[in-house]
Order: sequence, then C-alpha cells, then structure tokens
Amino acid sequence: MQFEPPTSRLLVAQGSRNAPPIVSDARSIQIFEIAELLGTIGLATWMHPLLILLDTYAEIEVFAPHDDPLPAVRSLLQRYNLNGSPPLGGKFADDLCSLQILRYGAAWFTAGAAFPVLSWNPLEMTFRQFKSLQGPPGDWKAWKGSVVNPRLDEVRRHLLANYVKVNGFV
Repeated sequence: MQFEPPTSRLLVAQGSRNAPPIVSDARSIQIFEIAELLGTIGLATWMHPLLILLDTYAEIEVFAPHDDPLPAVRSLLQRYNLNGSPPLGGKFADDLCSLQILRYGAAWFTAGAAFPVLSWNPLEMTFRQFKSLQGPPGDWKAWKGSVVNPRLDEVRRHLLANYVKVNGFV
C-alpha cells in the first residue's frame, strides 16, 4: 500500500538526510534587494519576520523554481513601490500568505510504508532542519498541495507573532 495524500499534491522532490545544502550568491543578492525595497517603501520593520519565513522554506525552490519565494516577494514589493504606499495593517502578511511556496509539504517515509513516519511542520522547523533529521531510516518526499500547509490562518498568525516579537505592537 502506497501513501496517498488527502489533497491533490504534486511530488516535487525526494532525498535522504545526506543531501548537501544548496546556497548561491544570486540568492544572497536577492535578499539584499528585498531588504532595500522594504526600507524604500516603509516596511523595514518586516525584515526579520520575512527572513524567518524565507528561511523556513529555503531550498524547496531548488525542486520548484517556478514557486521560488524570493522573486515573488521582490515582485510584490516592487508593486507596492509603484503604487507609492505600503500596505496597511496586516495586508502585507495576507499578501505573503499568498506565496505558492506555502503550499509545499514534506514527510519522512520508511520503505514500503503507507503513511509518513514524520511530517514537516513549517511553523516548528525549517525545511533544511527537517531534511537533516536523524530520524527514521528511509527517505523524505516533498510535494505541492492544493492548500496552504499548515492552514492559512496559522501561517498568518505565525507571521504576525514574529512581527510583534521583534517590533512590539504598532
């Protein structure tokens, strides 16, 4: 019996805990561009919560380049810049919750298992941490689901909590 996800999902990757991390200079440059745009449009206080979000999903873009969050965030910020004003209230958090990368999930499977041994919760660990777990023998698999993983309201609450943790209530 094979594992069948409850919602439609597209398998994008699988690997073992021995896969090396992937880092590029181009990604570092994109982070600096995002930081500059945040400052330009008056959202510099979002830098830390945004970095936490981007770090959580880092390396999934290797398997899903069309859903890479860095160009998506940069494009979102460029649109704000063209409009001449930053989003009000929690609108930025709402817009971040529309990123396609939030639809990705991952789990560890043992050979022949029908269900995952351990599922990745992005609110508790980064994708890199998940991949490096010294957990069950077997492989991990990542997929794109039809819904945000975990639930959209949990992701939004997590984003806003990270904002408040760094900046206090505004």
